[in-house]
Amino acid sequence: MGRGIFAAVGGQTKRDGAAWGTISAWAWAASRVMDWMETEEAIDAAHIGVVGHSRCGKTAIWAGVNDNRFAMVCSNDSGCSGAKLNHIDLPLSESVAQITRGFPHWFCPNYLKYAERELQMPFDQHELLALVAPRLLCVASATRDHWAGPVGEWWAAKLASPAWRLYGKKGLEAEAPPSPDAPQANGSVAYCLRSGAHDLGLEDWTFYMDFADRCGWRGK
Repeated sequence: MGRGIFAAVGGQTKRDGAAWGTISAWAWAASRVMDWMETEEAIDAAHIGVVGHSRCGKTAIWAGVNDNRFAMVCSNDSGCSGAKLNHIDLPLSESVAQITRGFPHWFCPNYLKYAERELQMPFDQHELLALVAPRLLCVASATRDHWAGPVGEWWAAKLASPAWRLYGKKGLEAEAPPSPDAPQANGSVAYCLRSGAHDLGLEDWTFYMDFADRCGWRGK
């Protein structure tokens, strides 16, 4: 925690409960890339999305929440502490205790207090996703990625959707999770369950690009 941007701001050797972790640092870096992209005349800065897979899927959400210049946020298989609900019983998926035991430096120290105490959290991940509104949100899962908890990712997108309705937009309009490879993308919130494992591949990129096109990005 004493290297990179942390060293530039005085290090993180004595972190208080709210001190930022590496996910915040990666999200900060995404915003610095956006700073540069805004200076490039060949780039339409009004139509830039942030995409991430796994831990970078968590990062993409956090970057989009903190920087509304990202017009689309795409979370690919982000799982626990990303797009998956914590207040849900999915025994095969990663828990807060497991992720904070393996990667405590990703988060602020206060988050570690909820290890084995998820149900006592006064918040859940759908509230984080809701902060992307009214911009575009894509959440993608994979059928064999049980660790990321696909059902929990779908429910988070679904429960976040009322935030888009406040802006007169549609959220995730489906009433149940989809069959594999049948994206739900009729509103400003889209969800896809891809056949396969924990990965970011052509099918995922196609889903994101098709969704952007459907929302009028082509030719912008």
